[in-house]
Amino acid sequence: MKGILAFIFIVLFSIISLGQNKTIDILHYDISLKVTDNNDSVFIQENILLVKKEPIDTLWLDLYKNENIGMTVHQVSFQQKDIPFLQKDHKIYIPISTIKQDTIKLYFSFSGIPKTGLIIQKNKFGHRTFFGDNWPNRARHWFICNDHLSDKATVDFSVIAPAHYEVISNGIKTKEILLNSSFKQTNYKCKYILPTKVMVVGIADFKIKNVEKEAIPTSFWVYPENATQAFDDLSVAPEILSFFTELVAPYPFHKLAHVQSTTEFGGMENAGCIFYGENEFTGEKQMEMLIAHETAHQWFGNCATESDWKHLWLSEGFATYFTHLYAEKKYGKELLQKRLLKDRKRIQYFQKMYKAPVIDHNDHLMQLLNPNSYQRGSWVLHMLRQEIGDSLFFQGIRKYFHIFQYKNASSKDFFDIMESVSGQDFTTFYHQWLTNAEIPIISTTIKQKCFRKKASIILMQKQKGKPFRLKLETMIHLKNGTKEKINTHFDGLESTIKIPVNFKKKEIVSIQLDPEVKVLFFEK
Repeated sequence: MKGILAFIFIVLFSIISLGQNKTIDILHYDISLKVTDNNDSVFIQENILLVKKEPIDTLWLDLYKNENIGMTVHQVSFQQKDIPFLQKDHKIYIPISTIKQDTIKLYFSFSGIPKTGLIIQKNKFGHRTFFGDNWPNRARHWFICNDHLSDKATVDFSVIAPAHYEVISNGIKTKEILLNSSFKQTNYKCKYILPTKVMVVGIADFKIKNVEKEAIPTSFWVYPENATQAFDDLSVAPEILSFFTELVAPYPFHKLAHVQSTTEFGGMENAGCIFYGENEFTGEKQMEMLIAHETAHQWFGNCATESDWKHLWLSEGFATYFTHLYAEKKYGKELLQKRLLKDRKRIQYFQKMYKAPVIDHNDHLMQLLNPNSYQRGSWVLHMLRQEIGDSLFFQGIRKYFHIFQYKNASSKDFFDIMESVSGQDFTTFYHQWLTNAEIPIISTTIKQKCFRKKASIILMQKQKGKPFRLKLETMIHLKNGTKEKINTHFDGLESTIKIPVNFKKKEIVSIQLDPEVKVLFFEK
C-alpha cells in the first residue's frame, strides 16, 4: 500500500492542475444517505459507475474535507475488495492501474458534517430541514462526484431519515417504507442524465398537494405553517409549465415538484424539483415570474446544459428571456418591453462596477451570477429574435433543444444551429455581443444647414473599442404632433439621419432611440 500511495503523491500535482476531470465519464450515482435529528453528521454509502475515457493509473474524484469540517472517507472497494485511497486537497485519489476494465463500479463509505452543499438548519418556523444546494460545484461538499456540469449522469437517492420527515428528490419515488418506529426509508430513481449542480434531496416537514397526476405529475411541497399562502402562490405553476411545453418541447423529466426550502437562493432549478427560498411565499401571488424562470431552466440548464461555466448565459440568459416571453404571451408586448428596459438599466449599472463579456472566464463561479449572465444574455436572445424574426428564431430554439437535450452545448454550438436555420452568418453578432466587454453608448446631436433650412440628426457611438454594427430605429417627434420613424444602419462610429425636407431643427420636439426596445445600448 505504501508504494501505491507514494505513486499517488508523485502524480498529485499534475492531476490538480487539470481542474476539470476529463479522463472519466460518470454514468451513474447511487447514493444512500442517512440523517438524524441528533446532530448534523450524515452517513453516506455510494456506488459510482464510470468509464475511463483514456488510460489512467490514478483516478480522482471531488470530495470536500478540511481539518475541521467536511466528509471523511472510511472505505473504498471494487468488486467487494477494499482498495487503497488518499484523501487530500478536497479530492479522493484511487490507484486503478490493476483494474483492466474500462467500465468500473466503485463503492464508497464516508461520513461527516457538510460545510455546504447539503444545508442543514432550522427553517423560519423553527423546524429542522435538510436541502441540497449544489450550484455551482458544491455537490462535492456532501457526496463524491465529478463535480463539473459537463459530466452528466443518472442518479438514485435512498434516504433514511426520522419518520416524521417527507423526502423529495430528482426522478420518481420508487419506495417509501417505515424501517422501525423512528426511521423511514425513501428511494428516488432518475433515469435522465443530470449535471451534479441539480442533483438534490429535500428533507423536511412538508404539506404536499398534487395538482396534476396524468400528464406531467406536478406537486407542491411547502411548510405546513404557511401552506394556504404557498399553495395560492404556486397555483399558476401548471399554466407556466404548459406554456413552455407548447413553446419549446415536451417536458424533459419525470415530474415537477415546486418546493419551499431553506437554502441560499431565492430559486434553484433542481431537475424535477425546484427549490424556492422560504421567504418567497407570501400568499400575494408575487412569485409568477420566479416560477417561470425556474421552470424554463428545466429545458435550458438542466436538460440542454452549458458545456462550461463561461457559457452560463445558455442557462441563465435563456431562463431570463423565456420568462419575458411568458410575460409577453400572457400580459402583452408592453410588459415585455418594460422588463427589457428594466434589464437594460441593470446592465448599465453593473457595467460601472464590473466590465466583462457575456462569455466570462472568471474562475470565481459565484460571481458569474450577475446581470451579464442573466439580463445581458437575455438581451442577446432578444436581439437575435429581431435579426431573424419570430418564425426562424423559435424554429432555431426548438432545433437547438432537440439536438442538445440531455447533452452539453457551447455558445458556438447554439449559434451554429441558428445559422443553419436562418441561413445568416452571425460571426460579427457573436463577437460583438458575447466576447466583447463593451456595450454601445449612443449620443445624438441635431444639426441644421441654415442656408437650406434642413435638419439632420447625428448618431455617434461613444464606447471604447471598435464600433458595433447596429440596426437602430429612431423616432422623431415633431412640433406639429406628427412623428417619423427612421431606420439607421451603423457601420461605423457615426451615422446621419436626414430629416424630411419640410422639417427644420426648431420643429423637432424630441428624439426617441429604439422606440420598440429592440437593441441593447446606453444613451449618452
